[in-house]
Amino acid sequence: GELLFVLLKMPRCIGPLKHYARTLCLWVVAALVCQCLAPVWCEDFPPGCNNELEDFLDGEELWDNAYQYGMKGMFDEARTCFEVFVTNEPLAQKGWHLLSEIHGRIGNSQGALRHAFVAARIAGENTSGAEAHFLLANSYMQVFEYGLARQHYYRAIRVDSEHVNSMVNLGVVLGNNNDYAEAIPIYRRALKVKPNIMAARHNLGSALHTLKVFHEALS
Repeated sequence: GELLFVLLKMPRCIGPLKHYARTLCLWVVAALVCQCLAPVWCEDFPPGCNNELEDFLDGEELWDNAYQYGMKGMFDEARTCFEVFVTNEPLAQKGWHLLSEIHGRIGNSQGALRHAFVAARIAGENTSGAEAHFLLANSYMQVFEYGLARQHYYRAIRVDSEHVNSMVNLGVVLGNNNDYAEAIPIYRRALKVKPNIMAARHNLGSALHTLKVFHEALS
């Protein structure tokens, strides 16, 4: 930015050099804008993600390609593919879910919140909305909004009474707030749904131990 300012403000005495400097600056600005807005303007798509250039792609193939990029840890490529997917199928909740997860993995908590919110709006109060509220709650945890995280974990459980991941994470939020008495029945509920989930069993024991219910904690 400073270099651009200096070049554009060069004195008239250097004549033609100033013209070339300005031209160079314009090219630099164009390149930066193109980089920032890729792939939308520059069409810098990873292989298997541009359905305009690759006519054979359908929604299922595009999804599979995006998912494979994510499984390989290539999150930028996966994000781009899923963005194309939700552009083509904006009501597909699963695309917004995975976009939220990817943004969370790359540390973009605001992006994770934004995409989870879209998924939640699409689902409404249907059972399929539980995952969206779970992802919203996780995103709020990343930005230390524990009260909002708690609300969305409860909402996920309300729309899907067997959403175990929301139960376990809700228990963690409650425990962090020293609400162990409230967390204990949540962990027990999770274990009724899925008895082999070790995180719920371990956290339940810790909560019982904190409340000095030692016999139950040991069991």
